Amino acid sequence: MYPRWKEGLSHTITGLRAIEAAADFTPIPHVKLVVGLVLKLLKSVDKVEKCKDDCENLVSRTAQMVFRILSEAQSHGPLSSEMESRVMKLAEALNDTTQFMREQSRAPFLRRFLRQANTQARIDEYRVRLDDTFRLFDSTSLIGVQCSVDKLQNTAEQTQNLQLALSTNLRDLEESLHSSIGEYDGDFHVFKRTDVDLIEPFKTTYLCRSSDGTLQCIVRSHKASLGASGQVVVVRVYEGANSVQYDAAELETTPGFEDLEGDLTSNTGTTTGIFEGNLS
Repeated sequence: MYPRWKEGLSHTITGLRAIEAAADFTPIPHVKLVVGLVLKLLKSVDKVEKCKDDCENLVSRTAQMVFRILSEAQSHGPLSSEMESRVMKLAEALNDTTQFMREQSRAPFLRRFLRQANTQARIDEYRVRLDDTFRLFDSTSLIGVQCSVDKLQNTAEQTQNLQLALSTNLRDLEESLHSSIGEYDGDFHVFKRTDVDLIEPFKTTYLCRSSDGTLQCIVRSHKASLGASGQVVVVRVYEGANSVQYDAAELETTPGFEDLEGDLTSNTGTTTGIFEGNLS
């Protein structure tokens, strides 16, 4: 049975113990330390006699806030190094508050009586300190925001790297093909195949290496429409050699046949659409 003042905390205490039991499997550092300090704090206040109501209120709110913080953190996965340092500040504040409660429970009656005003001041001091620590977390939003910012930064970096690689690959492809792509002064755009509706084929070009005649790339030019906008453009689709069956005689008679130095694409069968110009 919990003391009467703890009855309203039964859910919180049970939750803290569950978090402590699973601490070794959570991505958050120092969880066991923090939960252990809160449980010790809850126990230490039982023997406090002077300013007992204020002490119980302080400890009760502390337990609830820590439970909220840890629950929020667990739902967002690993914390950043900055958030880890805040967890340690919380642990320090909890440890100091626990030591204060133990001192109050052990102090002789006469000293507790004579120092009642000082005790109240120290309780207020620890309340302010814990509140300041909790504000570092703002458990309903800051943890989630921090994790979201980290993910956005990672996504932005990956997107930038992809754009750089894609731009380089397209320009390299343009130089290698020596085709009409170089006559287009606008920007190149890459689309998913599902975003382009092919209307009419213009030309198919089979590109090989001059050394052994191995097929490296198949280029298909199409009149196409772009998704919901319906904009009509010229699209070139670059396919790996494994995407179709071809005949050696066909290679020799295909208009636009060109010899290339080096590999253009890997033989994966994947396709890339490049928008060359606006027909509408």
